[in-house]
Amino acid sequence: MSDNTKQIMEALFTAAYSPAQGMEQIKDDEHFQKLARDIYAGDGEFNEKFMELFEYAVNKTAYGEADPSEEKDLTFAKVMYVFSDYLNENKNVEITKVRHGYAALLWDGIIQEYIITEGFHTPEELAKFLANSFFCYHELLITCDGRRNLTPEEKDELNRASEALLKKCFEN
Repeated sequence: MSDNTKQIMEALFTAAYSPAQGMEQIKDDEHFQKLARDIYAGDGEFNEKFMELFEYAVNKTAYGEADPSEEKDLTFAKVMYVFSDYLNENKNVEITKVRHGYAALLWDGIIQEYIITEGFHTPEELAKFLANSFFCYHELLITCDGRRNLTPEEKDELNRASEALLKKCFEN
């Protein structure tokens, strides 16, 4: 495969898939499979070389790293990787790369617009924001959009879960 084809694939996968989406979800996606067959244009079956190239392209474009789970230092890629399940679950929060770091976009379903909350210059800021967002999102789910208060047990459980994700970001 030529370098030009690799670049086309990287651009395609970057445009088509969120950085927070897991590799297995992408591989199982019917849209991806059609795109992949069209690009691969081989006998219709994916070979190991193609999937290796695909994983490299997704990791490079979405995370900027070969494998964010193996990062020793805290990076934006590692934070996104740690919170990827939450970001896939909560369709109202999107994290996007901007010139000076990352920004959070919150979808307001009532007015049908994005609200830009703040920018994050460091991975630490992003990790703390996502841990808090994780807590708030699950609090609303548990309390039926705030129709009741969390019990002390529920609050403790949510605190433990959000703190565990935050701690995972800082693990080596």
